[in-house]
Amino acid sequence: MPIGDWDFLTEIGNITELVGVTLIDTDDEWGTVGTGSIQTGDGSVISVYVELRYEKQNGTLNYLRQRYTTLVLTS
Repeated sequence: MPIGDWDFLTEIGNITELVGVTLIDTDDEWGTVGTGSIQTGDGSVISVYVELRYEKQNGTLNYLRQRYTTLVLTS
């Protein structure tokens, strides 16, 4: 991850315009939190949560979390 121009990365990724995505921009970290859902062919719903945080000082990936939750609809 390039370091030093976090505003540029925010702009080229169009992050603030994406539905379900929140920008993380603190003094120490830059990243995103994204949520969404996918409906499968059998009626199940998969909820998705992804969080990425990079250290601003050196661009190191500090934190990565992916969570998938499945809800099966029954009749």
